[in-house]
Amino acid sequence: MTCLDRSSEARSEYVSATGDRNVYLTFDDGPDPSWTGSILDVLAEHEVPATFF
Repeated sequence: MTCLDRSSEARSEYVSATGDRNVYLTFDDGPDPSWTGSILDVLAEHEVPATFF
């Protein structure tokens, strides 16, 4: 699984006009039998919604 290093420079695709601080996760490379289950477990544990394409 590829992850951004915390020291990597992140860039914003969109900045909300309301100032809300939301993060929207999308997973465009799945499902993958090696990783999808683990990702879903972590998302559920933290009650984080995400979109899979």
